[in-house]
Amino acid sequence: MEERNTKFYHLAAKVKKKRKLISALQDSNGQWVTDEASLENLVVQFYKGLFTNDLTYVLSNLEGIACRRIPEELRADLDKPYQKEEVARALFQMASFKTAGEDGFTAGFFQRA
Repeated sequence: MEERNTKFYHLAAKVKKKRKLISALQDSNGQWVTDEASLENLVVQFYKGLFTNDLTYVLSNLEGIACRRIPEELRADLDKPYQKEEVARALFQMASFKTAGEDGFTAGFFQRA
């Protein structure tokens, strides 16, 4: 009985691993890349470009994304100084122990401070 369970879970793990495998990606020219070395290079180049200061690379990846302009009256609201009460209200609307911010602290830390 125990051996059958082991076989079952081993097979389930293999199926899950195969399902997570990325076997092909489309490059910027629309061509499908399937060999492992090229896939690795494509991913590395994508993230290098993503975290670059080169604005032309960033803008080229935003082509085709429809963005509406913020109306002038709302833009003025965005430029107003924020109030302590606004910040407190937003802070207490956040889930206490979700993912930490850049500083490593969760919202719960600041809610109790």
